[in-house]
Amino acid sequence: MRCKNILITGISSDIGRTIAEEFYNNGNNIIGTYNENADFTSMFNLFRVNFENGEKVKELIEIKLKKNKIDVLINCVGDYRKSNRETFQINCISHILLSELVFEKMRKNNFGRIISISSIAAKYGSSLENISYGCSKRALEGIALTLAREGASHNVLCNNIRAGVIDTKFHKRNPKDMNKRKEMIPMKKLGTTEDIAKMAYYLGSEENQFITGETITIAGGE
Repeated sequence: MRCKNILITGISSDIGRTIAEEFYNNGNNIIGTYNENADFTSMFNLFRVNFENGEKVKELIEIKLKKNKIDVLINCVGDYRKSNRETFQINCISHILLSELVFEKMRKNNFGRIISISSIAAKYGSSLENISYGCSKRALEGIALTLAREGASHNVLCNNIRAGVIDTKFHKRNPKDMNKRKEMIPMKKLGTTEDIAKMAYYLGSEENQFITGETITIAGGE
C-alpha cells in the first residue's frame, strides 16, 4: 500500500490508537482527532475536537481538514455516558459531517475507504440506561450502506466493523462483571484491539478491492 493520509477520529481510545499504529507501521500518514487523554508522540498529526459540539466538528472540517487529501476515514469516536441527543451527535451525526467532506474528494480521486467502528450493541441493544448507545451505533451502520452504493463505481469502499467485547479501558471503567460477561461469549474470551486493527487495515487498504456495504462482526461468535 502506497503512503496515504489516514484520518482517525477518537484516536485516543484503545482501539483508535491501535488502528493508528497499524496504519503508521505500514508507512502511512496519520491525522487524528481526540477530546481528552492524548499521550501520543509526534508521529501523529493531532487535532483536539469535542464531537458533541456540532460547531467544533464543522470548524475541524472547514479550517483544519479542508486542504488535506484524505484517502481513508476511520470513525472510532464514541461515547455512551451522555444524553440521548449528545450520544447521537458524537456517535453518528459527526460521522455524517466528516463523511460529507471526504466522500466527494474520494470519488474525484477514484479511491477512498471509509470504515466505522460499531458495536455488538447495534445487534442486541443496550441497557435501558444507555438506550441511545445501541440505537446510535445501529444508525451509524446505516451510513455505510448509502456511501457504499454511491461510491462503488468510483473505488470508494465503505464498511463497518461491529466490535464485540474488546479488552479496553472502555469496559474496565464499566461496573459490570466482566468475568460473567466473558462467559456469555462463545469463545469464552475478550477480543483484542489488534483483532479490530488488522481488519480495519485490510478494509482500508488497496488489498480490499471487493468488500463494500458490509458490517463485519468481530465478537468471538456472538
